[in-house]
Amino acid sequence: LREHGPESLRRALLPHGVLFVNGGNTFYLLDLMRRRGLCETIVGLVREGMTYAGASAGSILAGPDIALAGFGPSGDANDVGIRETSGLGLVPFAVWPHLTDSERASVAAGAATVGYPVVAINDRQAVAVEGSRTFVVGPGDTMELNGFSHLKSQKFPD
Repeated sequence: LREHGPESLRRALLPHGVLFVNGGNTFYLLDLMRRRGLCETIVGLVREGMTYAGASAGSILAGPDIALAGFGPSGDANDVGIRETSGLGLVPFAVWPHLTDSERASVAAGAATVGYPVVAINDRQAVAVEGSRTFVVGPGDTMELNGFSHLKSQKFPD
C-alpha cells in the first residue's frame, strides 16, 4: 500500500479480483490508507465486486470502526495518534481476531463500549460474508456480542 495511490492501486488489483490486507498495527494501517487516499478506492472496488480478504488488522479494518484494536493485553498501540477510528465499513460488525481464553474478559469489556456487533475468533477461524450469509468457519468457540448472531441471516446493503 505504501507504493500506491488510488489509481495505481485500482490498476494493480483489477486483473486479480481480490484484495488481501494482512496484519500489523491496525492504527498504522488505517493511517497509511488514509494518507495515501486508498480507503475510498478500496470500498469502491469491493462495491464493484472485488473480494476483500483480511487477516488480523486487515479483518478489523473491514468493520465500522477499529477502536477495538487497542483493547486487551495484546492490543495495538495507537502510535500514529489517530483520533477518528472509522474503519472501511465493508461490513456492519467488528472482528476481534486472535481470541484466546485469557482475553475473553477483554473482549466482553471492549464490546460493551461500542454500538455495533462484534465477533471474536481464534487463529484457526475466519468470518465469511457470501451474498446474504455471514458465517464463521474453523474449529473452536467464538464470542458473538452485541447482536452479531442476528447478522447471520441478513443481507448487507450495497
